[in-house]
Amino acid sequence: MISTVLARAAFLLGILLPALSVSGCSGLQPDKLEVQQFDPSVLRGGQDISSLAWDDLLPEGEERIIARLQDEYLDDLARQLTTLQPRTLAEAGRADAFAEVEEGSALDFMPQLGTFNVVSELHDLKVRIPGFIVPLQSQGTNLYTEFLLVPYFGACIHLPPPPPNQIIYVMSDVAVHVEDTGRAYFLEGLLQTDKMETELGNTAYTLKLDNIMFYVE
Repeated sequence: MISTVLARAAFLLGILLPALSVSGCSGLQPDKLEVQQFDPSVLRGGQDISSLAWDDLLPEGEERIIARLQDEYLDDLARQLTTLQPRTLAEAGRADAFAEVEEGSALDFMPQLGTFNVVSELHDLKVRIPGFIVPLQSQGTNLYTEFLLVPYFGACIHLPPPPPNQIIYVMSDVAVHVEDTGRAYFLEGLLQTDKMETELGNTAYTLKLDNIMFYVE
């Protein structure tokens, strides 16, 4: 059973730690992009790259909109439960609505809530941002050229998908070698405010990947 409270807490928590870059490589283009090790020295570099937290992707007032959409969804779910089960709305309650949903029933799902509203100033900006990888297209064992970047582990698979403006659709010219999708990574590349739709969740941003490195607290 999906926990809406857990999903919202994970969304609000996000990943608010500073992101780091890795140095680029020159010469022939590799056949795959390997994850780089953490290098504290990049913090002292003067590269023209903006470090972002997930909150930076939300326009002003967007969190209130998301919270309202979540509340409206739970209110509607609670009302439907009163017609499907012998319980009153007061007994079920909005906060406990999901606990009352029968597993495998028509109500046992969580839609993607939120909007495609973006921060226009982020378009065509070189950025670094930490997050978790949700693969879309595999080019071989642990090799991906397209995937989603999300703010918390399990988003789009084990938990409800974040809002579209809290998911980034990532594209790479060469396959990215990622052995462990259960850990966090720093990604660096060109961010654009382009809408994408996938089976796992729709996105309001895309990223043309340049570098990827392991996340270290």
